[in-house]
Amino acid sequence: DLGNGENLPVSIEKTRVMNCPLSDEEIPWHLRLRISLDVSRAMEYLSETCFPPIVHRDLRSPNIFLTSVNHLDQVVAKVADFGLA
Repeated sequence: DLGNGENLPVSIEKTRVMNCPLSDEEIPWHLRLRISLDVSRAMEYLSETCFPPIVHRDLRSPNIFLTSVNHLDQVVAKVADFGLA
């Protein structure tokens, strides 16, 4: 209860353990589209905005992290592992 008579939306999703991959059936298409747009924007930023341009060279699913502050916020895809080490 928010104190004003409104209830917070309740999510009936399974609790996930960190690093537990989702199956294809568990990822809705609108989230897949959101992830692909976030990743493409990141690649555009790295190649068009950075000087000198950065080429990732290892873009694959384990190098894409999905973040969200809580279950009510949108999921944001982050690209990682630039091989700088």
